[in-house]
Amino acid sequence: KLSNYYKILFESIPNTSFLTNLFKSLSLKFLRNNQTITTQKEEIVNYLKNEYNGRPILIVIDDLDRLTNDEICEVLKLIREIADFPNVLYYVLFERNQVVNAIEKELGINSGEEYLRKFFQIEWMVPVFEKEKIKKYLFSLLEQNELCQKKFNSDMIEYYDVIFDKCISEFAKNIRDIKLLFNSFQSRFYLLHRWVNLVDLLAVTCFELYKPNLYNFIMEKKQSLIYFCELPTLKSPKNNSLNVEDEINDFIQDLFSSYFEKEEFDTIKTILFTLFPMFSKNCFEESDVSNKKNSERNHHLCSPLFFNAYFLQKMDNSCVVEDGVIHELVTKKSKKEVRSFFIT
Repeated sequence: KLSNYYKILFESIPNTSFLTNLFKSLSLKFLRNNQTITTQKEEIVNYLKNEYNGRPILIVIDDLDRLTNDEICEVLKLIREIADFPNVLYYVLFERNQVVNAIEKELGINSGEEYLRKFFQIEWMVPVFEKEKIKKYLFSLLEQNELCQKKFNSDMIEYYDVIFDKCISEFAKNIRDIKLLFNSFQSRFYLLHRWVNLVDLLAVTCFELYKPNLYNFIMEKKQSLIYFCELPTLKSPKNNSLNVEDEINDFIQDLFSSYFEKEEFDTIKTILFTLFPMFSKNCFEESDVSNKKNSERNHHLCSPLFFNAYFLQKMDNSCVVEDGVIHELVTKKSKKEVRSFFIT
């Protein structure tokens, strides 16, 4: 009965989204019935009220927030207007802010919060993990990895605190994010651990997962990030301070505009100033990371010798030109050959 009901229902709905089309195609392929929507729904309601003797039917909808805005609203509409049967419960899991924003944008209303309060009868808020607990959890995962254990020392732990606070915590905000980040990181670190800094690779992996435009920016803007910039005003701090500040703002605007929204600029600057001391110096900002000598010794992302290693698994023409590049790297027999590989 329920299947026939949805078959009739989806026949009457225009092709508005992938989600609708999927259910419609399944219904039309497997179901055949000439009843009206109203008749079908009445039969289902009558059955669930008077004949069904089982426990309430629980339907779980997970990750609602991962749909597009129109699909989020479409699912909610289906639940409220079409699938509101007796003895049927819906358990819907989602990131609240995402769904609220989707409702406000898609339905053109002022308060998505008010809409949700009227929609659901019971709400249960999953506690938000504090940043420090998330940081400790990720560190505990790193400690359990034998390869990572060999790399940790007091300086590395201190550096981890800085990079997590200023770079990683902006994007990896819950346990699920951290698990995905760590799993992705492990496989890369296994291949690249001889040529990369553990913490920097963790940050780069985080960017690729959760902020791809930042990952692409770093990969493509090596020259601007790790070398002294060529702008004449920035080379002459003796110039009028106002002119220097304007020059820096113009420089950053030109550099960022095709990758980031303007409201993101401050966050991106903080991340880049932390990871790239030379970029920070170019903009007359202080940096928390070590000097050039230490950067090379510790294989940091900001080192010209090791920068390319962080992107060896990015299989496109901008970084990896030939197949087997990792095999070529690991067969180098001397430090001189390795240095030459990265420089070229």
